[in-house]
Amino acid sequence: MVVLLIEIGNTHAKFADADLRLLEKIPTARLTPAAVRRIARSLGATECWVVSVVPAATRLVRDAFPGRVRLIRSRDVTGLTLSPTLPAPERIGVDRLLLVRGALALGLRAPLLAIDAGTACTFNVLAAGNVFLGGAIAPGASAFTDYLADRTARLPRLGPVPADGTIPAIGRDTAEAMRSAAAHGFAGMARGIVEAIRAELGVRRLPLILTGGASTRLLSAFPPSTRHDPLLVLRGLATCLA
Repeated sequence: MVVLLIEIGNTHAKFADADLRLLEKIPTARLTPAAVRRIARSLGATECWVVSVVPAATRLVRDAFPGRVRLIRSRDVTGLTLSPTLPAPERIGVDRLLLVRGALALGLRAPLLAIDAGTACTFNVLAAGNVFLGGAIAPGASAFTDYLADRTARLPRLGPVPADGTIPAIGRDTAEAMRSAAAHGFAGMARGIVEAIRAELGVRRLPLILTGGASTRLLSAFPPSTRHDPLLVLRGLATCLA
């Protein structure tokens, strides 16, 4: 059995083999049946295991993949339990569970916090005893500029805001002012949420691990001990193979 791992996010779909070798990364909006079949053939895959937050792309993979397709569910994620305080555990996104499972696979120990800074920015809390408690879901980095362009008459649409720490806090014109809020506001929002979670857990230290397209923009906002893994969801997905 040769398994192709597929993570389908709102922005990108990632393809990897069972050893977490990234095979390809394709914008989700541009994913095609031909691309799925090509990647499967290149690996010689007979099965694919999928975690997806985009139903239309999930259906595309199911229709295109020449072998067996397994859509990973919450019950497939081992090594952790869901808190009995969750009102609707069946509605917790499996991608969020795989994030914290991937963190455990890297050797982190609970309590920990796994952050996925993608189109949405999710904060996922694993408490002592590997109990998933829930977390927070916030707008992603692009929302700080896209919202203003969409909802105002004269504010421009900006491209990606650099993550190099050079954005001044005091913008000298409209575009600079928007970039300032996007750069410093996104990081400040994340720090505030992390601090609130840490305080609610009642712990002095909370290990962090980041993933997602905007995660590099957050690394400088947190302690040097903060981990970063661009394949964290796929890493969690790979544990389902064991």
